[in-house]
Amino acid sequence: MVIEIYPPKWDGNAIKDAVIKKAKTYIKPQLERIIRKRIAQNKNKDESAVTQDEIDEYKLRSVYRVSIIYHQSKKRWLLEDPTIPRRDIGLDLDNIAKPILDGLGEIIGTKYQWKYDPQKRRYVKTGKSQETSDVLIVELHVKKVNSGEDKEWITIEVEYLYTSL
Repeated sequence: MVIEIYPPKWDGNAIKDAVIKKAKTYIKPQLERIIRKRIAQNKNKDESAVTQDEIDEYKLRSVYRVSIIYHQSKKRWLLEDPTIPRRDIGLDLDNIAKPILDGLGEIIGTKYQWKYDPQKRRYVKTGKSQETSDVLIVELHVKKVNSGEDKEWITIEVEYLYTSL
């Protein structure tokens, strides 16, 4: 599942908002379709019989690989060597990656709150938290390339790897 975003500004909130908007439209439906098929296969039932609760529960045990390519404008690279980014106006990859992961976390799902139950001698779910599940991203590739143009954009690929049953 691949999306391209063109943030109106290059700050963390603008990038995160652009990721959430685009991912809700393109990645979330595709991801849920993949998971719906997987549940139907595992439980030997029709895809239309799979509930949203089953999909949400399945998503909590699924892991993902994310690739991020930041297509940086040619102005942000050295004129004499366009393979080297400029230090004065180049953007750091960590400043690009964090808001993207935060935005994708909302699409992948939310974390649950847990509390230790001494009678059961294990942790039990107590409800959903407001935190996102970018923790389910187990592999991350981030790179910066010279776009060769004056425009800048980000390409994000989310790959569903597997679900632990």
